[in-house]
Amino acid sequence: TDPLRLLAIRNIGAYSELNETYERLFERVFTHHPLEALAGIYGIWHEDPRFTEATALHFDCAIAVGDLAPPDGIEVLALAGGRHARLRHVGSYQTLHDSIDRLYAAILSREADEIGDQPLFVHYVDDPESRPEAEWRSDIYLPLAPG
Repeated sequence: TDPLRLLAIRNIGAYSELNETYERLFERVFTHHPLEALAGIYGIWHEDPRFTEATALHFDCAIAVGDLAPPDGIEVLALAGGRHARLRHVGSYQTLHDSIDRLYAAILSREADEIGDQPLFVHYVDDPESRPEAEWRSDIYLPLAPG
């Protein structure tokens, strides 16, 4: 994959708060910049909410907007390019964990690949307000070690 430059807000706490964090991100960025600059919506997962206390979860709510300057309170995240395994998830975000588990299992079963040391990230391909939940597409990217 190519490197990504994203504008982001880190959510610390329950994943049920993510919609509010994305709303804050959109409000802050698109008060200063045109909405047409939006090139993608991303999430960077740092822990698994099934095994981590909700108060200890770190999740970066992020958007791709090219080289636009970040407004106050918004940070720039640089995701390294390179080798990634990708899995297309279709359906509710509530079942993303099952797809993430399948992706990890597939990579761990292959001797030729090793998981990299960067966090997993998700590209939310569809605006949830534009189509039914059963059709939401999300691309899960798992970084792989150079090889």
